[in-house]
Amino acid sequence: MSVAAITAFLSGANGFVTNWADQSGNGSNVVQATAANQPAWTASTTNSKPGLTFANASVQFLATAGNVSITDFTAFAVVLAATFGASANAVFGENGSDEDGAGYLDGLVLDNANGLTDLYTDGNNGESAWLITGIPLSTATYYVFDLVNTFGGSNINANGVATSGRLLDSAPGPTALAKRLCVGGSDADSISPPDQWFDGNILELIIYPSVLSDGNRTSIRQNIATYYGITL
Repeated sequence: MSVAAITAFLSGANGFVTNWADQSGNGSNVVQATAANQPAWTASTTNSKPGLTFANASVQFLATAGNVSITDFTAFAVVLAATFGASANAVFGENGSDEDGAGYLDGLVLDNANGLTDLYTDGNNGESAWLITGIPLSTATYYVFDLVNTFGGSNINANGVATSGRLLDSAPGPTALAKRLCVGGSDADSISPPDQWFDGNILELIIYPSVLSDGNRTSIRQNIATYYGITL
């Protein structure tokens, strides 16, 4: 269902999301059948665009029904975090039964570590986190995050500002893993529910199963920012 159709169906009001459709044609929709765990459809956010609002206290998240296996990827997300607590605030990530091994999707987590809000993508083998520092985030600001994740390294931009980090340093493990893509949460140790939840708004999530060039990342980032009225 299109944004226009949803808006018309709800008569411009807020609602709840049971299915966020995969637009790639691969059918990897993220869903939530339990009413208490469904994120809210917020009719108007930044630049009057609708979005999804997740409340971590209610364990609200969406996840694919089947497994998703992506080793190297580029992702874009439009996010407003409502809080930065002591625990991780996961925009998206893997949700599965075994954290050791290559061949599954890592994710984007906003984490308040040592008094500084950081970004990281978990290491592909689950052993070494890619810890990113240098951008104190604000709960009053919408961000366009774009990140590249590979087994050999990772980098993240927040509203076009590059970060710094460290390389992964461990070898991959087994590749036969039960992993689902989870939006609004992430957990490497159990199928459901995740143990890291997001608190805030997620307006856009685009994941490419490949590493895009810097030029392509810049163009996509700018187009997303223009659509949502975000200054880079």
